[in-house]
Amino acid sequence: MIDRSHSSAARARFLLAVVAVVALMPVLASLSRTSNVDAADGATTFKVNGDPVQRLVPSSLDAPGIYVIGAKGLYRGDQSGSNWQRLTGDPPPGDLVASADGGDLMLAGSHQQCGRGGGATPLSRSTDGGASWQTVNGDSGLQPLAVWNKANLALAADCGGPQVSLDGGDSWTRIPQIELGREVTAFATIDGIKERKVLLGVTGEGGTSELYEVDLTKPDSITVSPQLKQYFATGALAGYKQERVLAGPDGVWLSIDQGQNWALRAKGLEKVVLSVDPLTEAIPSPEAKRGFGLNAIALNPTSSSRMIVGSINGAFATTNAGASWTPVAGIKGEVEAIVVGDLGNLVLVQTENGVFRVHPWS
Repeated sequence: MIDRSHSSAARARFLLAVVAVVALMPVLASLSRTSNVDAADGATTFKVNGDPVQRLVPSSLDAPGIYVIGAKGLYRGDQSGSNWQRLTGDPPPGDLVASADGGDLMLAGSHQQCGRGGGATPLSRSTDGGASWQTVNGDSGLQPLAVWNKANLALAADCGGPQVSLDGGDSWTRIPQIELGREVTAFATIDGIKERKVLLGVTGEGGTSELYEVDLTKPDSITVSPQLKQYFATGALAGYKQERVLAGPDGVWLSIDQGQNWALRAKGLEKVVLSVDPLTEAIPSPEAKRGFGLNAIALNPTSSSRMIVGSINGAFATTNAGASWTPVAGIKGEVEAIVVGDLGNLVLVQTENGVFRVHPWS
């Protein structure tokens, strides 16, 4: 909850100071599975036919396969991380998303830098699983979030907020239940269920963010939950069955009842998160100087007690539902994305130094 005891003027000065601090934080910027192993670090550098994997494509735990991007192109593999196929040597720019239900529809693109302008790329679409791409006319500046091939349904966002397409990306409309001007800064599909549901973290001016659950099961009648949680700045989200997880600036918030009640788990994360809730207290100067933030989180579908989170400096894993977190060996620097496949037996971590395979729950 926001501390209402402060005056409006003090609140404004506090938010301006905190936003300034955040602005200085680091910003996320057919083959055999061959790899180089550093036994000392316990991490595996992920390569495909000698091609270092550079980026991970977000993947649903329910999807039959995963996608990665190397220096020489876009690849698709099964959930085990083997039986790879090279699809194209030149994937389109921007963020790529694959169909959450395993179909061939894919989208790529990015919106402009909100509040600053620039950086947008045209929306591109593939209907053959990433082998070929075409620009979608008139839709420059949309960042795809998720697609469902069977329903010809897509979700994307621009600086005004989330938008939905019922024709595979040809046309878009806004979700009116989300306040206009709220930037989508965190997103996740909710896996392990029959319905098409997603989690959206949206951020307004001043850095205050709100978490919502959106039900897209009936595309002509989209429903948005009441606000599930309020938090500061950006974060990362994950959802599986009844479980909802928010990796925020002060630690990992966990709910086992679809976001109705939350518990904070931060033991072991002290060097990469804040010791206070920045919505109610000033950020301690030493913590502001060293930086803070959790950028990615992924769940193990075979065990609700196992999670892995990526931070501004390293990855951390838990085997006890977040009661304690331990560093993942071999992962250093800022973590940008995490993909879990093969029922938790395949874990890939994207960092500023490349993509690595790790074994966080061994």
